[in-house]
Amino acid sequence: TIRSKKSFKSSVGSEKEIEIAKEKNNTPKMTTLGGLIIILSSFLCLLLVLAFINILHKLWWTPIRIQKLMALQGIKGPSYRFIHGNTKEISNMKKEVMGRPHILSHDIFSVVQPHVHSWTNIYGKNYLQWHGSRAQLVITEP
Repeated sequence: TIRSKKSFKSSVGSEKEIEIAKEKNNTPKMTTLGGLIIILSSFLCLLLVLAFINILHKLWWTPIRIQKLMALQGIKGPSYRFIHGNTKEISNMKKEVMGRPHILSHDIFSVVQPHVHSWTNIYGKNYLQWHGSRAQLVITEP
């Protein structure tokens, strides 16, 4: 059963119908690719939001909560600064003390650790200080 070219074209359809069929077959592939891109970008955004929340929890919420809990127990100290804690204050105090001339004396505590000397005078013998987002409970008199 050999068909002629005319009968073959008529059974398949015209060239326009063939082009339309090709476009229809390509369209679902494009929409699935577009859907995949949307799903992947949504997943990436969700991961970024979760990472941001995790960082905010570790660097802000937890230190503030610890500071409030310690204050309820009567332990106070210099307030927490975002990310760096009290390290900038400590380094500034050390630079200031090292820039001044020193009198020879056996009382070198205020020179070696000026932040501890200053903060024990302000906050008492036990206080809370921060190294980054980590709390450090300083107990000078057990």
